[in-house]
Amino acid sequence: MGDVLKGELVTVIGRHADDIEYGVSVDYFLWIKPDFGNAEKKLREAVQRFLQTDEGKRIAEKNYGYTWGDALYDIPSEFWMSQNLVPVSGEVDINVTYLSVVEVEIDEELA
Repeated sequence: MGDVLKGELVTVIGRHADDIEYGVSVDYFLWIKPDFGNAEKKLREAVQRFLQTDEGKRIAEKNYGYTWGDALYDIPSEFWMSQNLVPVSGEVDINVTYLSVVEVEIDEELA
């Protein structure tokens, strides 16, 4: 068993609705050095930092914009981790010190 990560568990609930369908996605991050209660601000700042990278600019240009749907699926785990946000999937050992829920519209333009 590896090291146990400790931090704030951030649950990101992404909503998508149009005239035809309604959908919800759920993603999890462990915020290693949390500023409790500011999870949405931290996520938005991380996305904006990614959009300043060459890769972020390229993806935003290719997609003619950048949404939460892009951010949650296109930003590499290594970048999230550089922002002290560890994507959580599968079975991992974590020690949750605080829990936050962030609700976003998947189609919200971020760039």
